[in-house]
Amino acid sequence: MKKLLTLILSLGVFGLAFGQEDAVSEKQATEGWHNLDRVSDEYNGVSTSQAYQFLKGKESRTVVVAVIDSGVDIDHEDLQGSIWINEDEIPGNGEDDDNNGYIDDIHGWNFIGDVVHDTYEVTRMFVKYSVKFDGKTEDQIAKSDKDDFELYVKLKSEIDRQVEDNSSQLTSVRNFSLMFQKANRLMGAYLDTEEVTLEQLVSISSTDAKVSGARDLVKYALENGFNEQEILDYLEHLHIVLDYGYNLEFDPRPTIGDDFDDVYDKYYGNATLYYDDQSHGTQVAGVIAAKRDNNLGIDGIADNVKIMAIRAVPDGDERDKDIANAIIYAVDNGANIINMSFGKRFSPRKEAVDKAIQYAEEKGVLLVHASGNDGKDIDTRNNFPTRDYSNSKKSAKAWLEVGAS
Repeated sequence: MKKLLTLILSLGVFGLAFGQEDAVSEKQATEGWHNLDRVSDEYNGVSTSQAYQFLKGKESRTVVVAVIDSGVDIDHEDLQGSIWINEDEIPGNGEDDDNNGYIDDIHGWNFIGDVVHDTYEVTRMFVKYSVKFDGKTEDQIAKSDKDDFELYVKLKSEIDRQVEDNSSQLTSVRNFSLMFQKANRLMGAYLDTEEVTLEQLVSISSTDAKVSGARDLVKYALENGFNEQEILDYLEHLHIVLDYGYNLEFDPRPTIGDDFDDVYDKYYGNATLYYDDQSHGTQVAGVIAAKRDNNLGIDGIADNVKIMAIRAVPDGDERDKDIANAIIYAVDNGANIINMSFGKRFSPRKEAVDKAIQYAEEKGVLLVHASGNDGKDIDTRNNFPTRDYSNSKKSAKAWLEVGAS
């Protein structure tokens, strides 16, 4: 999405300069690039084929990977045979057969119920402190509250900045979307086709400024891998950010029915692991475990793995309580590895997550966490959860922080 915004700004939304000869498109990733080899294939994949050649003839054991994410489509055709099954639970009888506190958790558990969108942690923290500090100035604050008031001011500044920035982006992308749609329709009519392709655009040579301008706009977008649907998806993303992420009035938590103030309350949620359009967790599960060599979709990395699906990440910031409970659930139910492709800047109940991480490490479980998509130096900027414990100078050893170029 950041790439799309850069593209839009480089074109100049309020006075597009067409015919940019210096525009350079990026090399498009081929399907399954993550399995390829840097030397032989010229893609920075993980050299899966070479790894399997090295392991040929060696004994393999099944590894259970808990994917803590937005949910996993356990019925996906390319994941069949790769989904973890709780053998001690009887499907659909409405009882907790294995006495682990979770009813009918056949393939995992959902700690966020039917919540799809949620606020960001900065929003939740600001709302909490607003009850105490809203409308007050620094000289009205008790000395014992100075640190909290200072944080409140920083939170307010961050929210104001983000709302302004995303509102500006929304205006820019909306304007670009209208221009792109108009240009795309013009190219469709000019070429007498319903779907405009890059090959068709390259062949157009016209002295008509409208035609050449529309051609250059659509061509530049397609060269950089964007079409009308992706632009509309980005518009929807910006609406979600403003309507939910930074919305001070929005709070979906009461629908779950837990005691949210009790961070160690862990028996809540349901066994529904997938909701419409919550595709991120399914994509993660596919990269790990999509069936190899079945001529469907992609080939996953591992051919002897079971995915334990744990839903704890909404569209918005995940909550510390849910992440702590998701980690504990994964450990208690036999996960060997826990995958966590999420992160946030604030963690108000970090102590609960730290305890869960320590518990996982004590049980010999490896935790794998994403370093984020923002290109930030996370040695100096927060990206929770982290391997560093807040109550000591110790850090989790069984932890991999994974970045990408």
